Amino acid sequence: HDLGHAPFGHHGERVLDKLSREMIGQSFWHERNGLRFVDDVELLEDYLGVQRNLDLTYAVRDGIISHCGEVDENGLRPREELCDLYDIKAAGELQPATWEGCVVKLADKIAYLGRDIEDALSLGVIDGKKLGEIEPLPSGEVPNTTVIIHGLISDVCENSSPESGIRMSEEAFSKLKAIKQFNLDNIYTSHRFDAFENYSELIINTLFKGLHSLWGKGDIWREIDAYSRSYPLLGGTFRDWLGKYCDEDVLPAGLKCPRLANRKIYGALPDENTYSQAVIDFISGMTDHFAIKLFGEQLAF
Repeated sequence: HDLGHAPFGHHGERVLDKLSREMIGQSFWHERNGLRFVDDVELLEDYLGVQRNLDLTYAVRDGIISHCGEVDENGLRPREELCDLYDIKAAGELQPATWEGCVVKLADKIAYLGRDIEDALSLGVIDGKKLGEIEPLPSGEVPNTTVIIHGLISDVCENSSPESGIRMSEEAFSKLKAIKQFNLDNIYTSHRFDAFENYSELIINTLFKGLHSLWGKGDIWREIDAYSRSYPLLGGTFRDWLGKYCDEDVLPAGLKCPRLANRKIYGALPDENTYSQAVIDFISGMTDHFAIKLFGEQLAF
């Protein structure tokens, strides 16, 4: 369900949202981008080695765009009405359409809250004894986040039913909200992350600016090739990636591939908006490590 997540987590998502609003007039949110990715970007080879779109079921696609774990609610039930998933305008706007989707939505919340605590502990952002605010233990003992999360999961299994929905006991739900508030107070607003956020913003904006600057100077493929001579990793990977999603008759000979049978979502690259969307798509599918590696290439010149 995390396909389409931006590099550098939710801060990277905010950076891409700002770029997307400025360049193409659309908001960027990872649940919607995840749906876009599984529908149009991610490809899978068939038994003949031909790359095709995934063609996932409505239920799976709905679970992806509806998985937002930010909303505090207990007793999740599938919504009754099906809809065009691209009509959903904001994260958390609708409940999932399936019981499985409801499970994913609650599981996502439990998982990210627990993992964020573990990451903060490993980075030294918080001290283990601080967790006693959530799970009071005898003096000197450090709460185990695995035990806390296991307890929440077990509680969901014990309290959920077709009649009451996917739910926790009131005690466990109160603890979940307390964990979220703890993370907000001690992790998400910590100034320890200011430098990281500035760094990640610099990386994303630099990569976008470098690739977007190639538009409007003439033949885009020639411009990308020229850029690749200075930045072979960024230019080369973008060129090969972009070629998969453009009409074959506009591609240079070296990019035409008979083993591609996917939808050509950028067509003939008719305008700047389409190209800007392609650059945002390319960046939004990167891992943190790959984005940092591409940025390092920029610093080498």
